[in-house]
Amino acid sequence: MTRTNAFGKKINTMTPVYLLIILLILVGFAYLGLRAYTSYRIAQLQIEQSLIEESINEKLLLHQDSFYDHIDTITPYLPDQYLESQIYNELVLVKNETLISLSSTYSIDIYDGQENPFNEVISNNLNYVRIEVEFTVTNHLNIFDYLDELEAQNRIYYIDQSSVSFTTTQTTMSLTLYTFYMN
Repeated sequence: MTRTNAFGKKINTMTPVYLLIILLILVGFAYLGLRAYTSYRIAQLQIEQSLIEESINEKLLLHQDSFYDHIDTITPYLPDQYLESQIYNELVLVKNETLISLSSTYSIDIYDGQENPFNEVISNNLNYVRIEVEFTVTNHLNIFDYLDELEAQNRIYYIDQSSVSFTTTQTTMSLTLYTFYMN
């Protein structure tokens, strides 16, 4: 017995099954297409990340052309007193001159009477002041400006540790500095 509708036309029960199969095939192709696109995009982003890292490393190497004196030649010129407010004001000045004043976070912690950061004993009369600076900027090039301004100050700073972390919108820099004074 054949199925017919009210007008006498034959009803085909297989049409919905064909449509369902075509729909599943389209969904499969869309899934494969999305996977291929995301794999391609991830590969592009990894290439871009490596280029950015190479650029940063290259700029870091360019900024390492500093002249370093032997510590014995510097000790007669070190200050004989420690003024936390003076160090704090110098670092705020550096911040303001390098557009880091526009950043959302900037913190300075100063600790007097710290241990020797060097591997060798220098002088018993030398006192160490540890300074921890942390700030966030939107333009990572401001970090280089900050370090250049810090180097241009009239005080000797030793960078013991630094760390930079990048996100898509901002860069965070943490510095551990030492400055010195004679007792």
